[in-house]
Amino acid sequence: MSTADEVVRIMAANISSGTNQSYDGGEGSRIFDGLNPDIALVQEMNVGSNSVTNYNSWVSTNFGAGYTYFVETGKNIPNGIVTRYPILEADVWNDPEISDREFVWARIDLPGDKNLLAVSVHFKASSGGTNETRRNNQAVALNGFIAGEVEATDYLVIGGDFNTYSRNSSVEPCLGTLSSRVVVASPWPADQAGNTNTNASQSSPYDWVMPGPSLAALATPLVIGPNTHINGLVFDSRDYTPLSAVAPVLSGDSGATGMQHMAVMRAFLIPTNDPPVITQGTAVAVTLSRNNTPTAFSRSLNATDGDGNPLAWSIATPATNGTAGVVAPATGGTVALSYVPALNYVGTDSFVVQVADGQGGTDTITVNLTISSPPNTAPVITQGTSAAVTLSENNTPVAFSRSLSASDADEDPLAWTISTAAANGTAGIVAPATGGTVVLSYVPALNYVGTDSFTVQVTDGRGGSDVVTVNLTVEEPPNQVPVITGTEVVVVTLTQNGFPVAFQQVLAAADADADPLSWSVTVPGDHGTASVVVPASGGSVVLAYQPVAGYLGNDSFTVGVSDGRGGSDSVVVQVVIEAAPAYDSWTFERFAPLSPEDEGTRWGEDADPDDDGFTNLEEFAHGLDPEVADAASNLMSISREGPGPGSALVLSYKVRMDGAVAALDYSLMASNTLAAGWAVLPAEAYVAIGDADLGGGFRLRTIRLLGGHPTPARFFRLQFARHP
Repeated sequence: MSTADEVVRIMAANISSGTNQSYDGGEGSRIFDGLNPDIALVQEMNVGSNSVTNYNSWVSTNFGAGYTYFVETGKNIPNGIVTRYPILEADVWNDPEISDREFVWARIDLPGDKNLLAVSVHFKASSGGTNETRRNNQAVALNGFIAGEVEATDYLVIGGDFNTYSRNSSVEPCLGTLSSRVVVASPWPADQAGNTNTNASQSSPYDWVMPGPSLAALATPLVIGPNTHINGLVFDSRDYTPLSAVAPVLSGDSGATGMQHMAVMRAFLIPTNDPPVITQGTAVAVTLSRNNTPTAFSRSLNATDGDGNPLAWSIATPATNGTAGVVAPATGGTVALSYVPALNYVGTDSFVVQVADGQGGTDTITVNLTISSPPNTAPVITQGTSAAVTLSENNTPVAFSRSLSASDADEDPLAWTISTAAANGTAGIVAPATGGTVVLSYVPALNYVGTDSFTVQVTDGRGGSDVVTVNLTVEEPPNQVPVITGTEVVVVTLTQNGFPVAFQQVLAAADADADPLSWSVTVPGDHGTASVVVPASGGSVVLAYQPVAGYLGNDSFTVGVSDGRGGSDSVVVQVVIEAAPAYDSWTFERFAPLSPEDEGTRWGEDADPDDDGFTNLEEFAHGLDPEVADAASNLMSISREGPGPGSALVLSYKVRMDGAVAALDYSLMASNTLAAGWAVLPAEAYVAIGDADLGGGFRLRTIRLLGGHPTPARFFRLQFARHP
């Protein structure tokens, strides 16, 4: 039993007297005063005119100043409830059998964790006939009302005048009905002589205090003065001793004229809980610094619990401008609190801490906070006042690399800037330029070698700052020579005079330093002219070579590449000038243009060393071997297409269809002398090819030398080659 457990005495009292069934005569009122119940379930609660003033005065006088009550209104013999505990809510339920009173109920705030649903009733009187049935009807209705109102955490008691003539449910079926809600079995209260009946003559058990099972389990002996009543008391002033224990009750009060019944009272030991108490009271003040630096939040709390219950702590109301907590484990009689103010917040704040005992008991305390702004402490760059960095020219091969860090005792947010720029390059801070650590960047001016510096500043946003000078040494790295891609010797093959196979060659080089490269022919050829096609710079170039006219054999020249810093590489280009394959070319020359009056046909080249009837040119075009006799003569012819200067010249020859005819390439040249000065004309502009079927296995091929060439010339040379 806890020292705080409380005995609650509940009385069922239809103890009005006189002819008006009221408490004005004083007898019943004195019994209330003398027995001093904590809760009285009162019947026939008529006092004066039943005004609020009458009731207030009567309750205060006969029960005590701290008591309250609820009574139904508009009824002849109203039911009511008087209690020294707070009434949380109260109302009436309709009595289905009687119109001059209802069932009155109240939810009462008992000590401890549970409330009490108390019901004051006055059932139908008399026995025999239908009265027992009507009382049972009242019980059925009452059970239904209670089912809809009682809560799981409530105790239940029904008390009052049931007008029952027996405690046997076979005689009084209402008892059996009510037993589903309350305990009606023995033991029952009795007077000092052991009589359990309660009507005026004490011949019938009219009046009951019926507890619900959870309340019945808490039944305890009723103690009045020197007397202990094991099962409760049926009070009869006429034989109660010592009467002084129930003063101001008079001996004859229970036998007064019109006294209805005996009062019935039982006691119950209600387990109660003493709430915990926080030692520091209802409020405590704490002063700390912005961002908890340099003065951090520090606070512990203590609490005691009279019942020895285990205690648990929590934040009941959170802080507005920060985060409050209870340091784990948040249990026991002493706990430490935590609080982190919002970043950079300065001002006041508060939060509420609660301690609970697990039995419904709690206590709270408000922690009032003052967050002040301490004197600013400037940030400090960890690397000191200077830092040295060595790097390579153009950041290659050794690139700039440097990071800086700083600390701030106030934990202010830090921002970094370049306060003094570099003179021979570009310095910066890699984003984001905030926080305790940053990465720097620096790009030296192109090809710059020497020293440089720049200054970096860190600030805390509150006027505090620190700087560091970054001293730079930009070194020229050892030169890496360029390297020409491929082998040291390049072989290029072409045909005599560069026709039909011309010289073609491209060279490439790489430079690890990314230096600009320039190319040149360092050793010329002996039998031709070599050069580097403009522009002679960059990572790759095109070479040109023109052999001496008519030269056949080998030649070579050397090409070099330089990085402008003393680094170079070279390659030997070996040139092989070969004669055109046998019968791979033929030249037809027209000596002088046809005169306007000459409209006839001139024969062209008619060489036929194998005497087979085909000219060498025909056999070449036909794909035949000129040394093998193979056909009758079939000469080429040349004619002018029209009268007058500028008309086209037409070369005609037959092609035998059964020969291996090959595709031909044409080269047209013009000159005013036979010895020299031949200029190549674009064949696609001045040569037109025709091909016609002659029948009999032959085709006529025509080559038209068109007029309109840029420079008038006396002589033309047509050279054509068969594809291999």
